[in-house]
Amino acid sequence: MEEALGLMAAAEQGDRSQLARMRILVSVVRGDQNILEYDRYVLVARLRALDLPSSEVGRAKKFAAYAEEARKLIGEFPNQTDPFVSLLALAEDSSDTPAAGQLALELVESNAPLAVKVGAGRLLDREAMVGTSIDFSLTDFEGRIISLAKLKGKSVVVYVWTAQGPGAADWVRRLVDEADDKTVAIGINFDRDVAAARAEIARVAPDSIQIYEPLGMEAAAVAVLKLARCPSVYLIDRNGVLRDVHGLERFSEKIALMRESLHP
Repeated sequence: MEEALGLMAAAEQGDRSQLARMRILVSVVRGDQNILEYDRYVLVARLRALDLPSSEVGRAKKFAAYAEEARKLIGEFPNQTDPFVSLLALAEDSSDTPAAGQLALELVESNAPLAVKVGAGRLLDREAMVGTSIDFSLTDFEGRIISLAKLKGKSVVVYVWTAQGPGAADWVRRLVDEADDKTVAIGINFDRDVAAARAEIARVAPDSIQIYEPLGMEAAAVAVLKLARCPSVYLIDRNGVLRDVHGLERFSEKIALMRESLHP
């Protein structure tokens, strides 16, 4: 076991000169029932991670390869939670693709841990909202009630964010800058430190509409939006119909199309 771990660490650092030897050792370890299942699982998972395709391959091929490897790990180590969690993360990261919906349904119908099933179900519920009318009323920091019903006639961008998220300041500024007199951008912030979040938004988008929900994924807005992850961006047309729950992808293109729809 120790030799296998040492060679694994070297391979992960780029030294694959002993890869063949390492594979033999892993094969021996995975069949040794005297070694804890979790320890065997970790070693096998790390070996398979070395064989996964790089980011240079197409998105669809990468998705399929990662999903298949996770399924193999579940088949070999059905009592381990991590492969199910990996599949859910994969579905969330690729949730704008049909394959992600199929994967989420697979998880809901599997023997995955309850938390994973709930997360997968939330993904499916969110996708099912597209094309339906959506309405909510939330109160901003100044006590104003923000109601979607009162915004009909304009496109609405609802973005959920935290100041700690990678590149958050840049994409929040971009979303707000894209808004015009026919588009309203509403931010829902999940930072526990509301003062810090307010300071950040004052720096990047001082005139934007913001709702602060320090409860994060426990906030009331989560149930209304069937929110599966943060950050998220929802696009709602002038009739109050939810058109897209993947607004971060190709945002400028999508918001332009929504603006065009204001002029039938």
